[in-house]
Amino acid sequence: MTKTLDKGFRVNLDNEDGAGYVGTIYLGSDQQPARVLFDTGSDYLAITSNLCADPKLGKPEIDEAKFDAVSMSYIPSGKDLRKCKSQAYNIQLS
Repeated sequence: MTKTLDKGFRVNLDNEDGAGYVGTIYLGSDQQPARVLFDTGSDYLAITSNLCADPKLGKPEIDEAKFDAVSMSYIPSGKDLRKCKSQAYNIQLS
């Protein structure tokens, strides 16, 4: 990531599989690297952080049990119920 004259930043992007543009940005006072997918149709950039683990923030995922015809009972879906599946930034380290 390099600073440009127009007060913005330039990020080198990769588009290896044709599905999206990925680049590394640096976050916080300690410049933690975060590999992010850039949404070229949006004005916003969302970064996953350790706030995803805070039970007071956001709506919790609900495990919807599946019916198992063999055992004739409901079993857990096995769905990953974490709010964020990855963490790009740790606020406590900054």
